[in-house]
Amino acid sequence: EIDKITKPERAIPSGKVKESLVKIMGIMFFLIAIGISFITQSLFLPMLVFILITLFYTHPKIYLKKFFISSSLFGVLLYYLFPLITLSFLYNLQIPKEPIVITTTLLFFIAPTKDIEDILGDKQNKVDTIPQHIGKKATILMAYLVPMWVLIFLVFTSFLNQEKVAPLVLSTLVWILTIGLNWNMLSKIEKNIRESTKRKSSFKKH
Repeated sequence: EIDKITKPERAIPSGKVKESLVKIMGIMFFLIAIGISFITQSLFLPMLVFILITLFYTHPKIYLKKFFISSSLFGVLLYYLFPLITLSFLYNLQIPKEPIVITTTLLFFIAPTKDIEDILGDKQNKVDTIPQHIGKKATILMAYLVPMWVLIFLVFTSFLNQEKVAPLVLSTLVWILTIGLNWNMLSKIEKNIRESTKRKSSFKKH
């Protein structure tokens, strides 16, 4: 429903792909993933938990996505912490806690920039997001400032050795650059939303 408002050119909102087909494919891939993990006796429980969380996040009757900061929380959980923890258990990896804490913090504050393009659709569908409360510019500013502070923290603290600092500093700089490049994309999306709204208003008048 949100994509119908903010991204009408996408495959499902535009009608190029039927919603029922996507649901069937989603169920099919879920079953295949569960089947493979069960047969190989590898990651069956984590896979099941991942699928359940995904369903709770997107299902219309539960729709955890609608709650404030949920996109940041579930984004970090599903796309970073969950895979990282699963891999650490699977391969018995000892991952230092400092990079995990720092990367989680970065992702949590950068994730809301993804909600900027859906502000209009989120409002109409009663999905509560950070950009709705503080605006587009403040959201992007927040996503800039937090990585900058993390970068300063990495440079001037002594509890991390140089081997750990170097990749984290590089990652932080890449994130900052990525957000900067996304500014033009977000501006274009905002322009498309305004034009789409004008077209709908004009259509209703006629």
